[in-house]
Amino acid sequence: MADPDYDDSTARHYAAYRPPLHGLLLGRCLEGRYASGLDIGCGTGHSTRALREYCDRVTGIDPSAAMLARVPTSEGIDYRLFDGRRLPFPAGSFDVLTFAGSLFYGKSQQLLEEVERVGRLGGAVVVYDFLTPSAELADRLLGVRVPATDSAGYDHTVTFDNLQPVVLRHRESRCDLITVSMKPGELAEMLLSERPLRTALRTAYGATDLPAQLESAIRNALPGAAKTVNAAFQVFTALYLIGAPYKR
Repeated sequence: MADPDYDDSTARHYAAYRPPLHGLLLGRCLEGRYASGLDIGCGTGHSTRALREYCDRVTGIDPSAAMLARVPTSEGIDYRLFDGRRLPFPAGSFDVLTFAGSLFYGKSQQLLEEVERVGRLGGAVVVYDFLTPSAELADRLLGVRVPATDSAGYDHTVTFDNLQPVVLRHRESRCDLITVSMKPGELAEMLLSERPLRTALRTAYGATDLPAQLESAIRNALPGAAKTVNAAFQVFTALYLIGAPYKR
């Protein structure tokens, strides 16, 4: 499940700012209150803290020690390093399981079986993600273009399709756009969280105090008296329910 782009620098910028979309997307899928939640591929904890709003207690797991080193302490949340294979929990441990931009890296029949094992009957599994318009914003506001990379094949709408579920039932999927207003400093952190773009920005601006340099450059590029940047994010959600086993 690990992505080699999630190094310490990426973790630092992830921790500094992520678009406030996790809570909005979870709100499309979850209702009421749950006892326990599991956030698989939690990164620096933004998605885990959003899930905590719906659960009495939450566990966040991630295969990147660099990302976990940046998570803040939060009441009702614990974090664990994950080997990307077997979920280290007893059967029926969680009412809600979430994948926030992580299923693409770990999708497999084995992971599906683990999800079904640790999920409780009547529980929910939410797969969600968003694509940032970072490359377009960097080009338009800063004149910096990102060279083509292998990440162009990333699929933010990946689901459990083409696998063989036993108790997981797909209920609904949704894909659309959400506009987020960001301050120049927030946008700078988001741009720097993407390693290919971070490399291009360092080439253009140098490595010294790069976040502050970008914040200033973005502010100067804004038209008129504008103080924020409005950016449209492609968002995706898929909701699954945990039911009785299929009859074979």
